Amino acid sequence: MRIATKLLKLKPVEERLEDVALTGYRVVEEKWELREVEDLKPGESVINKLLEIAGEYLVRERSADTFNILEVETLGQRVVIGEGEALKGSTVISPKPQYLRRVLLVKCFEPTNCKVVYEFRPSSQLLVYEGDLLIHGIDYDFIVVECSEYARLLFPHELALSKAKVKIGERRKTRSRRGSRKRRKSRGR
Repeated sequence: MRIATKLLKLKPVEERLEDVALTGYRVVEEKWELREVEDLKPGESVINKLLEIAGEYLVRERSADTFNILEVETLGQRVVIGEGEALKGSTVISPKPQYLRRVLLVKCFEPTNCKVVYEFRPSSQLLVYEGDLLIHGIDYDFIVVECSEYARLLFPHELALSKAKVKIGERRKTRSRRGSRKRRKSRGR
């Protein structure tokens, strides 16, 4: 079975234009590999094999200053995994990493009368996924984010979401009830 892998190494960048700033990612490195894999064992699924290969690549290519997107594909099936330490965004701009075409700020004067009041286009190819979209001094009602595959609406309250807190959980100690059971039995006698 032939499997194709594509790895994109991304660096976080900020695009700024007048009153709008957007964080996204630029492709730093792109690697392709075609690999031959022995036939599957009975009971083994193709998707599990693709996930196994994706995991191997991500472990091998892991670095602290980049975000990696890996696509592993064979006939009719594909796995896309992203991971890395470089994700520090507060808003999901696109549910999966995509190239940004433009960002439109739209103001509605009446329910049926909405106009684009500002248009933001990146200076070069920019991937968006999680990031920050900061808007100052522009009155708008909603945002249209047009990407390579589809468009997404964002409302102003979605940009103000608090950042996720990284907290390492501590193991909670549970109280043992054995002592109290023994006391209950001795009191009942």
